[in-house]
Amino acid sequence: MTLTGLILKIKWTAARLIFYFFVAIALFTGGIICWFFAPLYSWYFFGDFNFTKYIRFLYPVILEWIKIEIRYLRHGRYRKHFPVSLTAPPRLSPLKTHLKIRSTWTGPEDHCNSCIRCCVQAECPLLDFQRKTCLSYGSFFWRYFHCGRYPENQEQVDFYQCPKWSF
Repeated sequence: MTLTGLILKIKWTAARLIFYFFVAIALFTGGIICWFFAPLYSWYFFGDFNFTKYIRFLYPVILEWIKIEIRYLRHGRYRKHFPVSLTAPPRLSPLKTHLKIRSTWTGPEDHCNSCIRCCVQAECPLLDFQRKTCLSYGSFFWRYFHCGRYPENQEQVDFYQCPKWSF
């Protein structure tokens, strides 16, 4: 590994650990600390420091985070299929090395054509049902965690019954 590669891995790890720290204190304080760091949380989840537009998402995001953690703890299969390494690079889209678009997919290749199946099944509170888009698209949360990497394996495609991707 090159020095540049090592520095990038340290950067990505540090970014995730700092995020986890702020999530942990948010959960520990029942969201109270979020009011003091509202611009930071808004940037993490929406890519925007103007938190006033996103206040209504504070407690739904905290509740969803708790549900995700419970899912990780209770279901080994879920945990196994949705790993994100601390050193993994951020992504806006999946790696297409082993991934292919199904022959039955009629939408465009570069996006999911308003398919929100995985977001609905994940009960994501950041989903805009009217526009069928993610309010968090492109944010730190999107790039550093599951959303920007989806799908990474056939098990994820099967879990969400994705109509676009296969391996």
